Amino acid sequence: MQETDIIHALLADPLVVKEFAPHWKPGGRADADGELTLMIEGKAQTFLVEVKREVRSHMLPHLEEQLKAYKAGLLVAARLNPTVRELMRERRINYLEANGNCTIRSGGRYVYIDGRPGLTQEVEKRQRAFSKAGLRVGFVLLIDSKAVEATLATLAQRSGTSIATVSIALQNMVKNGLLLEKGARGLIIPDRAALLHKWTDAYVERLKPSLARGRYRFAKGADAAWRELPIDTTTTCWGGEAAGALLTNHLHPGELTLYTTAPRLNLVRDLHLIPDPQGEVLVYERFWDQPEANTLGGRCCPPVLAYADLVHSRDGRCVETAQLIHDEHLRAALP
Repeated sequence: MQETDIIHALLADPLVVKEFAPHWKPGGRADADGELTLMIEGKAQTFLVEVKREVRSHMLPHLEEQLKAYKAGLLVAARLNPTVRELMRERRINYLEANGNCTIRSGGRYVYIDGRPGLTQEVEKRQRAFSKAGLRVGFVLLIDSKAVEATLATLAQRSGTSIATVSIALQNMVKNGLLLEKGARGLIIPDRAALLHKWTDAYVERLKPSLARGRYRFAKGADAAWRELPIDTTTTCWGGEAAGALLTNHLHPGELTLYTTAPRLNLVRDLHLIPDPQGEVLVYERFWDQPEANTLGGRCCPPVLAYADLVHSRDGRCVETAQLIHDEHLRAALP
């Protein structure tokens, strides 16, 4: 969906028309996408607008600075995920989705609309490209730059899926432009950054919730020496905030995430854990069969997964850490 399509969808939405009687003027200032005039409580308010197809958490500091420079700035987006909407409200950034969801403060007036279903095009594309099993295949492609050249059987083994599942997943990625066919049998990834971001969004929405194995606390209270805990790197590694701390030294984790294939009783015994729905230790099923892809001697999950765990967090420090992981560990492999 292009910027013009987003504006057209906004101007055609019945709620937006009824609520705001919008008038769009492209351009206006060289550094803005256009001017949008909205009727708010009977008074016309004109905003300088940035139009975005989507916004990720790590983009907010720059976006906030940009819109503040406009004095009366407004983000118009095709769709914002709930975490980003909440962060924008906390930062007092004005936004308006093409479906009418918004938070707008201007001229002593405040408009808040939420709960309307978003434009479904992008979500449906992600769902078609990535089933839960397809996300496992996509992960293998992201952590190994040569995996796209592997046989279906090899990809099936590495992703813990079937050959048929791999074939369907690759076909869906081709249909959605995430893979391109090269010659009779070959595939290439035309834009690894796009694959990373699409995979990250879909992983958080679809696969990660199904991997949860419970929350725990340490039997002796919070363990400040969690880095030295005797985890078995053949079955278990750190993810989430713990991985962010290990990879960047930028974060003091409030929660400790473990990805594991170890039996529950073994994990509880070895790490002295007690089940607790409010506990600080989050345990997830390790869904990849490539321990060699882990980092720091196997103790930390692949940077791709650490980035995915952190980038949609509501904690600004976690989002900053995700960006550091992206810049220090992922950017070099992206075009």
